[in-house]
Amino acid sequence: MIKRFLIPGLFSGVLWVADVVDVQAQTRALDCKKPYDMTEWSLCREHWLVQRSAEERTTYELLSQALLPAGKQKLQTLEANWQQRLVSCGTDRLCLLALYSSHLSALRQQYRMRIDWYKGGLAR
Repeated sequence: MIKRFLIPGLFSGVLWVADVVDVQAQTRALDCKKPYDMTEWSLCREHWLVQRSAEERTTYELLSQALLPAGKQKLQTLEANWQQRLVSCGTDRLCLLALYSSHLSALRQQYRMRIDWYKGGLAR
């Protein structure tokens, strides 16, 4: 679900329209109604970090569904390690963005490889 908000411009007083992803509908990992810690609070304050979180969760779920049990176990371990690094960022938004960007890139690459593998199997 997407919610539309009007955001006042910082310097001009102009209103901007922003589509904000309803995090509850996109992910179970981030609950902006009740942030668990300072890291979640920082994530929830920034629209672009909320979007990255929703993208990460969706990509993770898609990849998880495409893997065999052994691959899922490795993915869960990688995810747990990533979550620990994320918490270590605390309220540093640039650190959070860098971690989300690199993690999303890695997940997307793995997912593309998995799709290519399936396509190759179907072509045989």
